[in-house]
Amino acid sequence: LSFMGLPKTFSFTCSVCVFLAVLQTSSGSWEQPEYSEAHYEWMRSTTCNNMDEVLVAINFEDDSVTPYGDTGDTTINYSKNCYVVFPNETTRSEYRLESGTEEEMNAANKTALGYGNIFMTHETPCGACSDLENLATYLSVPDLTSPVRSCGIGRNEQNHIRCLEDIGFRGHCTWIWYYNTVNTKLSESDDGCFGICVLYMFSPNIEETGTNNYCDPSRCENTINGQPACSADQWENGPYRLNPCLQCDECRSGPVFKKVAGRTRRDSGIPSAIPRPPDDIVELTHYYGMFNSQGGKRTFVANEEAGTTKNYGQNLHFRTSLRN
Repeated sequence: LSFMGLPKTFSFTCSVCVFLAVLQTSSGSWEQPEYSEAHYEWMRSTTCNNMDEVLVAINFEDDSVTPYGDTGDTTINYSKNCYVVFPNETTRSEYRLESGTEEEMNAANKTALGYGNIFMTHETPCGACSDLENLATYLSVPDLTSPVRSCGIGRNEQNHIRCLEDIGFRGHCTWIWYYNTVNTKLSESDDGCFGICVLYMFSPNIEETGTNNYCDPSRCENTINGQPACSADQWENGPYRLNPCLQCDECRSGPVFKKVAGRTRRDSGIPSAIPRPPDDIVELTHYYGMFNSQGGKRTFVANEEAGTTKNYGQNLHFRTSLRN
């Protein structure tokens, strides 16, 4: 999530069975792998064949209509994650996005050649930013804060959208970032965060103590699945307490953004600029059977490594605990 136009922003997986789309590993300190330009070029060259279906599922077919408002849907099925589904084990140029459970996707995965065709791309169901082209932007632009912020300053809608596209966002993903900005920049009387974010524009992202807590459930009326929009560590005193501007955005813009965008940095295994609890970022790699862990590109020939832990055929995924 981000406060475009305001200085402080928030951007907001069986080692035995090599073919499974989900690989469980031991816990530990997560460091995102370094991806090469070849990764990004391949991601940008791929085609998602069912984005229209994804947009219908999140009620965001029409990008001229903001998803924010009194009727905004903030129901998220946390039992399902988003998967890239290639048509077969050797085709990597086109794919579908499908939301499903780990069990469903492992059962559907094609493994005869040892490559697999289903790969998890982020936790939570698919949305407008779940495609690989937008993932390339999330990965290749480590700090989205500054450019996204710049796009929100002194630009009309057309120029704002063009600016976001220049960063690398594509399709409806561009629009949910735009609408997130517009919502956060509303006055507080209109359920925005403009005033408080002006006051805290030069404050650090984390303020370990304080009493001005927009994320406090007694103050934040927005919810996800009927539960508080914010986690307790975001507003209670401690090492992960957000400053009031970030709390306001998390409460007032976060639920709709998470529902519609689908992909967030934390749920995609991409580090955030804001300190998070150790369990808060998913451990997820993005090889999709195309690259090995050293960045080598795959040639689809007889797989001598099938059935071993040295494999190209999946994305590493681990989280010690799922969010409520």
